Amino acid sequence: MEKQILELLLEMNGRLKNVEGRFDGLERRFDSLEGIVKEEINPRLKNVETSLVKVENRLVKVEDRLVNVESKLINVENTVNRIEVSQTDDVLGMLKLFKKNTDS
Repeated sequence: MEKQILELLLEMNGRLKNVEGRFDGLERRFDSLEGIVKEEINPRLKNVETSLVKVENRLVKVEDRLVNVESKLINVENTVNRIEVSQTDDVLGMLKLFKKNTDS
């Protein structure tokens, strides 16, 4: 019986060492991946973040320009409306004057 227990303990010890070996291998892989992330991926992410900030700044500038263009278009529209009203008044005035001159 003691021999069987000893054999089981030896087998369990072997399995534990196998698991420990696998765990150590996984730790080394994790450390390697962590190094890759720190050395390669983090700088790339920083570059992407910098690019995104630049794009956001450009978008803000474009939005500002669009607001300016919209404001100018509104000013042009208002000017055109004033000119149309003015021309209409001028034409009506000339027609009244023409009618007055032709009636007399």
